[in-house]
Amino acid sequence: MTTLLLLTTLTSPGTDTAVHQERVAKCRAIWQASAPWSYSPELAEFFVTEHERQCVGDQWWWSLCNARYASGLNPRMSCRGGGMWSRGLMDCTQLNRPRSAFRDLGTANLFDARVSIRNHCFEAGDYHRWTGREGWSLLRMVFLPRSPDGRRARAEVPKWRRVERQHQRYLQSWYQKRGSR
Repeated sequence: MTTLLLLTTLTSPGTDTAVHQERVAKCRAIWQASAPWSYSPELAEFFVTEHERQCVGDQWWWSLCNARYASGLNPRMSCRGGGMWSRGLMDCTQLNRPRSAFRDLGTANLFDARVSIRNHCFEAGDYHRWTGREGWSLLRMVFLPRSPDGRRARAEVPKWRRVERQHQRYLQSWYQKRGSR
């Protein structure tokens, strides 16, 4: 089976416009196909832009796979277990910055999709800078920071990969409709 190169290189907040637009277009195509109930073009752009702002622009792909698996891309998702309460689009348990970091969004409520995305990106960006982790390894760190290489965190990867394969199929269809590859 041929594997498509779906990702672009790591970039900083000064991301090339064409790279940014391609990422946004891919994110929109996947999100619209996989979770039309929560999709909006503006939210998909915000998702990619926040990853780029935190210097983890190329990590949007893995984050979207995790969000699709963990919350079903449902901004109102709420799950309690193991003494934790995960909520929102990005399955967050707590704010990773002071409330002032969310002031421009008008709220610090994790059920707000933009707050959830920014919060996730803060966490992913911090762990990337501290550990150098990327891809599934970074996502395991965000998912379970105390034991990112433990059995529980590693058990999530096959689930995320199933979602990734589904996302790849959505992109293949999107490429065919666009008439390019």
